[in-house]
Amino acid sequence: MPDDSRIPTATFTVEVPAAGEQAFVHAVVHRGGVRWIGETTNPNFGGTHGIGEQTIDEFLRDGPLGGLTREEAEPIFRHIATHRRSGEGAPDPNPLNAHGVTPLHERAGDGDLAGVRALLAAGADPDARSLGRGTPLHEACERIHVEVVDALLAAGADAGALNAHAQSPIARVIEAGRMPPTPADDADRQRIVRALLAHGAPVGDRDVWRAAAWTRPGILADLLGAGGEAAPAREHDVPIVAGGGSVEILAILVGAGADVKTRDGFGRTAVHAALDSADLGALRYLAERGALAALTDDQRASLLADTRRWKRDDLTAVLEGR
Repeated sequence: MPDDSRIPTATFTVEVPAAGEQAFVHAVVHRGGVRWIGETTNPNFGGTHGIGEQTIDEFLRDGPLGGLTREEAEPIFRHIATHRRSGEGAPDPNPLNAHGVTPLHERAGDGDLAGVRALLAAGADPDARSLGRGTPLHEACERIHVEVVDALLAAGADAGALNAHAQSPIARVIEAGRMPPTPADDADRQRIVRALLAHGAPVGDRDVWRAAAWTRPGILADLLGAGGEAAPAREHDVPIVAGGGSVEILAILVGAGADVKTRDGFGRTAVHAALDSADLGALRYLAERGALAALTDDQRASLLADTRRWKRDDLTAVLEGR
């Protein structure tokens, strides 16, 4: 696009239904076929409204995007120009759609960095709440969009916000998984968690347990280093029990002071988790550190029956102390 090129005038044409019902705002750019659909409940939005013109130089000079290159700014410029309207009755920058989320939630969840930056620059709230009390940061974390997370945090998003299920962004990224999985997922998850911690996110009551249960060793180490508890005093969601199927997780927790003989409120131990995973290495690690002593006679008999039924002589030998 030439430096002196101008964004074409856009018009907003609004079809307003009965008072109080949701209306759709259609913004169409005359050149380029760009189309945006938003929502509003304001019956005063009917009609057609021009938004004028602005050069990209004027936008970079006067707008909120200082520091961006022209290449980075251009898609944001076009996006904002399509939405901008002056005067009374300007659209709400944080409207909830029929799914109970704002445009910023949608763009964050899609990994649309330019769209996220544009909405933030146009006044969208980085801590806007969905009907489920989630924020755009929850959406970006759940889908492992690293650059979007960085943009939201830079805009002041609350790194420790809790949704309606008392889950923080850290909790969402621990449990996140792209489909299909990519080799970079674990590194990206850890980068996000470190960014959240650097922006003041507290380590939640069950975050260490989540990292152990979902076998996130790098994140587990970071959470423990940030003050998370390896051996919390509670009966359920016990990290050492949840992580019993991974030698790497066990070693991190034991190194942080967890006891391999710990039982949870159901009487389960890390040995149960190792056998749930049929992980010989984890079972041997636990046996070498005295974890079998935490089993009752009935538990040991039940676990031996399982390993014999599975025809896993190697697991049976460890349980029998051979």
